[in-house]
Amino acid sequence: MENHKGIERQALQEIDIAFNTLKKEFKGVRIDKILFSNSMKLNRIASVTIDGNLKITLKLNKNMLSTISDIRILENNPIKSISPKEKLIDYLRHEFVHIKEYQIAIEKNTSNGIIDVEKALDEIKQSKYATEIIDEALNSCGLQRNYDIINYKISEYACLNDSEAIAEGYSNIEEDNELCNAIKRTLKKKWGVNL
Repeated sequence: MENHKGIERQALQEIDIAFNTLKKEFKGVRIDKILFSNSMKLNRIASVTIDGNLKITLKLNKNMLSTISDIRILENNPIKSISPKEKLIDYLRHEFVHIKEYQIAIEKNTSNGIIDVEKALDEIKQSKYATEIIDEALNSCGLQRNYDIINYKISEYACLNDSEAIAEGYSNIEEDNELCNAIKRTLKKKWGVNL
């Protein structure tokens, strides 16, 4: 982890435990760089990016995760525009779905060890593989695709695009949410993700 100076040891340990758990859940995920950032939006806990060389960076909000008290405040004061989450790991699980989506696009665009970088990046930008997941999940629930259903069944933030819809659905902690459970089953079946 880069730029972790000033992060309380107990907070780093909690983050590390979450990462180790998520690496088992999302077998084979690769993160090229993990760094703490002071320049994230106030309510962004974490974000993931992929660059033109297919390097994946996970940024953690230093202002929200510097101490164990910061983490507990986050856990006890959920953000209203996103799906229900209970623990730090739930917020990070959302980002791991994006990482897995990026890696699926890379795998699907690799032939004989050669990656079609432009096509992989285009499919990531278009949320191609996330669209397949959300469409199958909606279909399995007998639901139509529309803003109101995604907003009501998952979250307002899930309405941004299909990548956010599956990340929000997968990281949702509600056990009785039919659509989120369908997303979890579909991710397990299609991408080997194992919650």
